[in-house]
Amino acid sequence: MTHKTRTLHDRDDLQATLDALSAHIAILDDTGRILAVNAAWRCFASENGIDPARVDEGNNYLDVCDKAAGPDAEMAAAFAKGIRLVLTGQQAGFDMEYPCDSPDEHRWFHGRVTVSSAGSGRMRAVVAHENITRRKLAEQDNDRMLMLLDQTQRISRVGGWEYRVADGKILWTDEVYRIYGVDRATYDPSNIKQDIGFYAHHDQKRLDAAFQNVLRNGVPYDLELQFTRADGQQLRGRTTGQAETVNGRVVRVYGNILDITERHRMEEHIRHSQKMESIGVLAGGIAHDFNNILSAIIGYTDLAMQEAIRNTRLTGYLGEVRQAGIRARNLVAQILAFSRQTESERSPVQIHLIVKEALRMLRAVLPATLAIQCKIQSYATVDADPTRIHQVIVNLCTNAFHAMQQTGGTLQVTLQEVEIPGDHDSLLSGLKPGPYLQLSISDTGVGMNASVRQRVFEPYFTTKPKGEGTGLGLSVVLGIVQTHGGTVTVDSQPGVGSTFHVFLPKQNAPQEAPQPENMDSPPPGDERILFVDDEPTLVRMARALLEFLGYRVVTRTDPREALALFQQDPAAFDLVMTDLTMPYMTGDVLAQEILKIRKDIPIMLFTGYSDRIREEHLPDMGIRALVKKPFDAGELATVIRRVLGGLYSSVLK
Repeated sequence: MTHKTRTLHDRDDLQATLDALSAHIAILDDTGRILAVNAAWRCFASENGIDPARVDEGNNYLDVCDKAAGPDAEMAAAFAKGIRLVLTGQQAGFDMEYPCDSPDEHRWFHGRVTVSSAGSGRMRAVVAHENITRRKLAEQDNDRMLMLLDQTQRISRVGGWEYRVADGKILWTDEVYRIYGVDRATYDPSNIKQDIGFYAHHDQKRLDAAFQNVLRNGVPYDLELQFTRADGQQLRGRTTGQAETVNGRVVRVYGNILDITERHRMEEHIRHSQKMESIGVLAGGIAHDFNNILSAIIGYTDLAMQEAIRNTRLTGYLGEVRQAGIRARNLVAQILAFSRQTESERSPVQIHLIVKEALRMLRAVLPATLAIQCKIQSYATVDADPTRIHQVIVNLCTNAFHAMQQTGGTLQVTLQEVEIPGDHDSLLSGLKPGPYLQLSISDTGVGMNASVRQRVFEPYFTTKPKGEGTGLGLSVVLGIVQTHGGTVTVDSQPGVGSTFHVFLPKQNAPQEAPQPENMDSPPPGDERILFVDDEPTLVRMARALLEFLGYRVVTRTDPREALALFQQDPAAFDLVMTDLTMPYMTGDVLAQEILKIRKDIPIMLFTGYSDRIREEHLPDMGIRALVKKPFDAGELATVIRRVLGGLYSSVLK
């Protein structure tokens, strides 16, 4: 075979080899002239509207690139520059990824230039363009999935980690860095002892033991731990770990860490709410029996005082007993109000009365080392829920006590009127200009620094030791006051004490100074009364009290017997008084049965505690008055006269 024939065969073999490749390939000489192209190169030119003659053998590819126009001009110029660097020996090769859109799709290509020296020693370059659209789309999908994973981890506060046994390398996802509060650029997580150091001292041994166990024995772990961020913030975390094994040997340990601080706080809040609900149920049950006892104590004391009216010393003693009973009655009412979960309606309320009631209750439980000063300068009213305002006062006074618990001090409560101007400062933002009642509660305790003052109303924030507070008290106070159209501010300095100022919109109503209790004799009567209660002691007291007032009384301890008695002679009675909570038949059911027999009979219902009966429901039930136990002679006598006189729906609280 001649040399010329071998050359032709070699050329044919080269062309066949080039045509078999899927990449678009051209071979250039040292000037950029195209020496050969493959079928894929020609096909690409034809499919994309490029004149094949421009990019076929004999054309200068560098000239084609230099003359490119439109959106591809910048890319073509960069690629031509790379070819020249290779052809002049300045670079051994050149790579470039670039977009190359068609009318139908968005495409990406990878252009590669490599050196190929001919036998003559002249420089040659092989230019290859490969469609990498699928790979690029896969990379973009992967990037989007990684971004989605990062966003999901950020939202859910869960991060992933991995420990490689072979080289001891530890890898974290971005969320782990965020959870611990460290910078990815400067923090190396591959120091296990350093990482465990984030956790509370009592949890470090647990975590280290669990990690060593999964590392050596492949036993997975799932722990809830306390840890401290790099900025000092204390959080709660849940961390898991499990092993990947090859031929029975652990080669990798991986897991996650979840920030469960908010969940933990919510669980604490739910437990606290459930505890308060349980207290409310317990208080309600106790209140019914305790109010029956107090009714007997107060009632018999009233009777004894009437019998001993000429013995001033004995009357004084009995007066003290009666006053103690009244205080006990108020205390039970406030405990019920504080623990009750239902909302009571707003009404015009004189705040000074609630302040006095709250302080009387607190005085009984606060230590003698704490002095209480109360300065009332206003008897104005506000539109408020008295139960919630009582809760505000108790919470603020309790906080003041905790601030002075170690050293004692003075709790000062001041109530005064203030005028909020239109240009008030930012601390009172949200308040409309006008008259307000300002309730100030001060202590001489430890005080607060600026950082604590800024966070004092945040939910769950507390400076108290674990178990002594949920961090909900002041946030609840602020929430209650804001729903009443007011706000709360605080002044405090470390070592000096704190003052909380509560602002509530004042009602435009005439002020009335507190009136002294009416000590006149209770109004008498001579009507016939059927009295029903399942408590024998209370029945005996009521009979004596009502007979002392002049009434003719028939009593029963079984509501079924009372109903049978009424059925025998409905006209024999002028008034029926019945307890609400009784065995066999409740008082409201007894009232309905009696009203079926005689529609015009006045009925009074009394109770120690119940959420079933509300004042607005009384007229529909045919009940003329609802009396709350315990009651005294004067109050009871007054309501009886009002009911018998036709003044219906009276409520004695």
